[in-house]
Amino acid sequence: MKISEVKLELSMKPVVQSLSEKIRTEIYKNMTPLQKWEEAYRLRLMAWELKSAGVKAQYPEWSEEEVQCEVRRIFLYAVT
Repeated sequence: MKISEVKLELSMKPVVQSLSEKIRTEIYKNMTPLQKWEEAYRLRLMAWELKSAGVKAQYPEWSEEEVQCEVRRIFLYAVT
């Protein structure tokens, strides 16, 4: 890949992000409150599963109960 191609690709990134944000905003505007709640719930479950997989990978000797306890602790004290 040439330097000019890399610069072009990097310069287009904000345009693509801006377009995707507009599309995402429009999708959420058209959702009912129930659909938004379901999407939030689905994302929370996905985050929980990903964190569980990470904890299992970090502590393979832990039981499932220990893993879930740690994930609960992590989510309880999470700060954004």
